Amino acid sequence: MFSETNENEIRINELFVSPNFRRKNIGTKLVNFVKDFGKKEKFLRICLTVNLENKTAKIFYKRQGFVPEGRVRNFYGRGKDGILLAFYL
Repeated sequence: MFSETNENEIRINELFVSPNFRRKNIGTKLVNFVKDFGKKEKFLRICLTVNLENKTAKIFYKRQGFVPEGRVRNFYGRGKDGILLAFYL
């Protein structure tokens, strides 16, 4: 689910909750687990990339306190950009 990209940052590589289990706070619990781990281990931030057109994910991460850091061109293939989001611990 996540990896350490350097000594100061955790990267969430992929987070997916099956449609049958959404709206049950599973995603929030998973993100909170990473936040708690990051704080405990003294990381500075958590980052991830979301498809620029994935409105649901962008709203979810905004509610979790993530802020946009920039656009990542062609992250999801040619012409499919992502947005880099970060949460500062």
